[in-house]
Amino acid sequence: MTERYSPEPEALRLNDAQVEALERICARYGVEYDPGHYFIYPPGSVMMSGYAEGWVGGTDYAHRTLYIGVSPDGRISS
Repeated sequence: MTERYSPEPEALRLNDAQVEALERICARYGVEYDPGHYFIYPPGSVMMSGYAEGWVGGTDYAHRTLYIGVSPDGRISS
């Protein structure tokens, strides 16, 4: 699997609210939580700046779970 974001900038790491939300939804779907499954839009992005998005459980679960976005404050949208 190709790394989708640089590990350098602090802003591109999941924050605590996003991690908690992702852990909860992964548990609900019975899949393992892996932070590497989620792309984070950089600050200033024309897309959803600061949001993390990806398939719940990673691409192995594509179309069997939800593709979600998680806001910086932990709100999940699908």
